[in-house]
Amino acid sequence: MPPSLEAWLPIASPTVDGVFVLGRGFIQFDNRPIGFTTDELRKAHPDLHWGIADTPDGNLLLLFLFLTTAASGVSGSWLEPLPYVRTFNVPNYCAAP
Repeated sequence: MPPSLEAWLPIASPTVDGVFVLGRGFIQFDNRPIGFTTDELRKAHPDLHWGIADTPDGNLLLLFLFLTTAASGVSGSWLEPLPYVRTFNVPNYCAAP
C-alpha cells in the first residue's frame, strides 16, 4: 500500500481483515478508508500495516463501519463517517508491522 491515505483510498478493498473482540479491543489490517493510523505514521514507518487497540468500547461500531463500507460497493472517499464517530475515541491504539 502507498504511504498516504489519499494515494491508496481508490484501491478496492472488498474485505474486512481483522479480529474484533467485544469488550476487549481489535486488530485490523490498515486497508480501510476509516482508521486511526495517520499519514505521518505511515510515512515514518512504511512497514506498519496493522492497527491494534486495547479498548472496551467502540469495537462493534468500528466493525459495523468497516462492514458497511465493504458491503456498499462505494469508494470510501464518498463516505464521510466523521459525523457518526465524532465522540468515538480509541485511547490505547497502536500501529504494528
